[in-house]
Amino acid sequence: MLNKAEQLVNANPVPTGDWYRVTGNPAATTAAQQRCNNLPPYIWVPGGSNVLRVDGLNIPPVTLAGLAYSQLNLAKLGTAVLNPKGSSYTNLPTFVQVPMVPPATGALSVTAKGDPYVWASAETPTGEAATVWAWVTGMSVDPGTTQNATPFNVQRCSMAHLSADGHTYMLGSRYTPAEMAKVGVGQKIDCGATYTAPGTYNLTASFSWNACWRPGLPKTDGPPAGCKPVPGAGGLIPSTTQPLQVQVRDIQSVNNS
Repeated sequence: MLNKAEQLVNANPVPTGDWYRVTGNPAATTAAQQRCNNLPPYIWVPGGSNVLRVDGLNIPPVTLAGLAYSQLNLAKLGTAVLNPKGSSYTNLPTFVQVPMVPPATGALSVTAKGDPYVWASAETPTGEAATVWAWVTGMSVDPGTTQNATPFNVQRCSMAHLSADGHTYMLGSRYTPAEMAKVGVGQKIDCGATYTAPGTYNLTASFSWNACWRPGLPKTDGPPAGCKPVPGAGGLIPSTTQPLQVQVRDIQSVNNS
């Protein structure tokens, strides 16, 4: 590194460029931080690379997007709410609704179409910035059995709606309690499962996420058009509820004829 610096100073003409000081990302994994520690403490980057200059450093927007992505926190899922509560019955549907819990840092928002999303931005002192959004793309219901149940999870299950008290965003079934009570044997529903055999099952609901980024701070309701995948970012891990035990009983009928 010292030899490189002496070469640059003694060159004629002196080349343009910048020195980068390598620092670890505290949010990175232990393995990723170790790879960073193995790099030279300073890196020379020649000028003319058409990247942003900030306080003597060239920081491209995609780098800011990577930093924002490392700080992104997904919304959590609360305990699933089932209807009927307690025992369910064979060939009658069990409806599933899931409350969303805002992340510890950041905000949970919903687009006008009902897409729930979170976002994070990275900004330099001179105003250059990049923003990363993550939004729910779909729902899946695991009834806890592959043979004795039929799951239902149409697209609208992943669209957020307010709870009855207006305080919590909910995912899952959009049926009202009155509508749920009218559904009969063998009928299809939007979100949940219909069990075909009695027993005790552990039901879970999972929600998949996608992420993208754009230069600048957020100015739109949710991810904007032309939002690009985050380079080097792996797929976001789906959010899954804790297993909820479902007691399923046979429907008993009495025939006196």
